[in-house]
Amino acid sequence: MTGNKTIQHIKILTGIACSLGVLILLWKLPDMLESTQSSRLLTVVEPCDLKQSDCKAKYDKKSISLNVSPSFIPSMAPLTFTVVLDNIQAKTVILELKGKEMFMGINKVQLSPLPDGITWKGTTELAVCVTGSMVWLASVLTYTDSTTEPHKATFEFESP
Repeated sequence: MTGNKTIQHIKILTGIACSLGVLILLWKLPDMLESTQSSRLLTVVEPCDLKQSDCKAKYDKKSISLNVSPSFIPSMAPLTFTVVLDNIQAKTVILELKGKEMFMGINKVQLSPLPDGITWKGTTELAVCVTGSMVWLASVLTYTDSTTEPHKATFEFESP
């Protein structure tokens, strides 16, 4: 009988320890997620109007700048996007374009590095919005390798 009671006590203690571990994880998880995500998410520096000049997003000493040409940003015409990285080493840079309020299809472009090692370029087009002007989100994602989360900066702009 004492063997069964010992096993019961071990099961109870194991259950309490697991429950305590889950509670601690649930309590600390938001802080853990926030600290890893905030170090990778760059905040846009205001004012930001891609039709007027480059836009920049920063976090600590890291920054991502975005430029588009032509600056009036027409739909259904080639657009060249230029990204400049500061204190971010990247092997791959992706530009994702999405409609802010309407799904406009998938538009992802892998940018090509220039010889300076900090500038990346790529060309794509915007779909035509039948309702008139469209607000777009341009997200720049920088990858150092396939195992780490990318640095990300999202810029908003309008196109006719």
